[in-house]
Amino acid sequence: MDAIVCDQCGQSYVPSKRLRGLCPLCLLAGSLPGNDVESPSTPASKSAPTACFVPPAVRDIAAHFPQLEIEGLAGHCGMSCVYQVRQTLLNRSAALKLLPREVAESVGGVERFQREAKTLAQLQHPQIVEV
Repeated sequence: MDAIVCDQCGQSYVPSKRLRGLCPLCLLAGSLPGNDVESPSTPASKSAPTACFVPPAVRDIAAHFPQLEIEGLAGHCGMSCVYQVRQTLLNRSAALKLLPREVAESVGGVERFQREAKTLAQLQHPQIVEV
């Protein structure tokens, strides 16, 4: 398949059915916390967190999510953490993503999180948890 140029960022990419016609760079840039611009050309340091986010311990968050069995921390970065959980009523594995309070309470923090969820909901891949 031939590469095409993204109308939004101007970068060339090879389209993929799994990305449903979305440019991978714009897709990533649009879902990164702190990125208020749609273009991946914005320097990451402009929105980088000043302190490293330490994920809460399982025992500290379990009481807030009684419908879930929190199995453990799956991964984390400076702007969020993801726990592997089990939805007991539906008998299925799932993921629980938490944002630091500073991000959730910042201007646009929740909107960025919702934009990320909408973007991820468009993707279908065995290595991506469904939203």
